[in-house]
Amino acid sequence: SICDDILKNNSNYNIVLYHKERILFSMNKFDESIYCCNRILEDYPDNGDILFDKASNFAMLSNFDDALDLLEHAISQGIQYKIKAKKSKSFENLSGNVRFQNLIS
Repeated sequence: SICDDILKNNSNYNIVLYHKERILFSMNKFDESIYCCNRILEDYPDNGDILFDKASNFAMLSNFDDALDLLEHAISQGIQYKIKAKKSKSFENLSGNVRFQNLIS
């Protein structure tokens, strides 16, 4: 793909990696998306957008403990991630989860 070609020439091109992880998520390729998130987080460990996206991937894989840990880290980077989590379909399966409710309230 074009993304892979660009990454081959510049493997730390985090903007391309960011778009790639979003595309993979939209294609339900959650494990591959997580891999891209991890590569970005190596350079930017407190990037709220990437933490949120990684949490969304884990939620879609029903790995709720990791999803909630990452969501908590994302929310610590910015209050906007609470609002985003409330509206996100990725976290629908957590709507009855007490910890999730506490994080977004």
